[in-house]
Amino acid sequence: MKTWSPTWAFDHDTFDRAATSFDNAGFVDVVIHFYRFDVGKTA
Repeated sequence: MKTWSPTWAFDHDTFDRAATSFDNAGFVDVVIHFYRFDVGKTA
């Protein structure tokens, strides 16, 4: 995940806690919506 936030310093415990959100059926849809919203492609 360092490619998403290369300057964010985090330890393995922090990553492990955050990684639980990746195991979610809606994760990809949420991420795609965020990036589309960020570039003005959706409301």
